[in-house]
Amino acid sequence: MLAEFVLELKGYEVKQRRYVVQRDGIKLAEIDIIAEKDGKTYAVEIKSGRISVTDIRQAFSNARLINAQPLIIGRGFADDSAKRYAEELSVETLLYPDYIVFLGPEELQALLEKSLTRFFLEIFSGNPKTLSDEDWEIINAIAANKTLAEAAVKLGMSEKELGKKIGELKNKGAITVKGGYNKLRLQCIYLKFLQKR
Repeated sequence: MLAEFVLELKGYEVKQRRYVVQRDGIKLAEIDIIAEKDGKTYAVEIKSGRISVTDIRQAFSNARLINAQPLIIGRGFADDSAKRYAEELSVETLLYPDYIVFLGPEELQALLEKSLTRFFLEIFSGNPKTLSDEDWEIINAIAANKTLAEAAVKLGMSEKELGKKIGELKNKGAITVKGGYNKLRLQCIYLKFLQKR
């Protein structure tokens, strides 16, 4: 992930990813990255585009929930208001263009290796040992179908019902990926491979 690479270039140590803030079992927020630098804890929000006033508010409020310093990474500010708002709230910012220009071949290779390693570790970390026949039916349907909707039709259930079943598979540790359907499908294909061994 480019954002993590940028953080590491600037001396931050990534401690957690997708940190969920809960109070009394209720999810209040999800922070993209928790990082540390010079003894300070940072709640890091990652934006793929330009940083807006709303993004600044989110970074600030999420950081307050865990008593951390807010930091946001993006491709510049959407407008002068966003830049000024970040200054007023002391939300630190790192802008991608400042670093992408300076990526040499070795840094780019390191970034790619790190990203691919994380990706494959996530895909290969599913544990299929405690799965029932119904669980395998769901895994096989996901592996064989290009969309969640197609998999749900194949199983004779709604997408919402399939989503719940996927949640159960996550609770069992069989599915560990976060993100889009293609990653989920890839992990299910890998689990099928393990089943055949």
